[in-house]
Amino acid sequence: MAEERSDGKPETISGTGDTDGLRHMIDRLPGVITASVVTGDYGAVSGVNLVAEAGERSRQQLRQDIVSLAFVHAGDRLSPGDVDVVFSSGSELLPSEDSRPQLVSLSTTYEPGTTRVAVTLAVGERRAEATQDLESPEPGRIQLLAGSGRVTLSAAEQLMAERCSFSLEGADTVRMAGQEVAVVAVATSPDVTDGPLIGAVRIRSDLVDAGAKAALDAINRAFSF
Repeated sequence: MAEERSDGKPETISGTGDTDGLRHMIDRLPGVITASVVTGDYGAVSGVNLVAEAGERSRQQLRQDIVSLAFVHAGDRLSPGDVDVVFSSGSELLPSEDSRPQLVSLSTTYEPGTTRVAVTLAVGERRAEATQDLESPEPGRIQLLAGSGRVTLSAAEQLMAERCSFSLEGADTVRMAGQEVAVVAVATSPDVTDGPLIGAVRIRSDLVDAGAKAALDAINRAFSF
């Protein structure tokens, strides 16, 4: 939202204030179907309502692009929360609220001859659970990382209601700036992202936790659930 000066008028930079031009610029962004620009006092841009194609770009990417356009083209400062994005899947409008899955629970149990990883994800009131038995009773570091990533993707598929499937293409750990980082590559079917999604997370507690969060990081960049 535009900032105000001491005299109550909105503070702007040297932009055009052309809201129609701003709307046309937004309409040209990849994945955007239609957009409306909301103005407040003195004609300052106070928000943007957007309908976009599901799977084309993430809600976070669209919000950031529009914040930048509003600042440069119209001279108004918006926050990402001022941009309301609704995704369309065919004739269906998906919920406008932030619909990224959250990690509810994650557990590892060791039984004779097997190691079991179980995960629960949630989006609003919806929940999905998945488990996977690792082949080795004493799995190595990468096996734990990959197994956690796979079971997380399995739960995410349930939340997608069969609109898309995920497969783990690779998992590894790297060192960066003195920190250990878990990295995963996730393929989608259908391939709506032109190549694998990459997710990364700093390893804070254990590899099972990092594998699940890295998988979520990858799919949350491109999908609305």
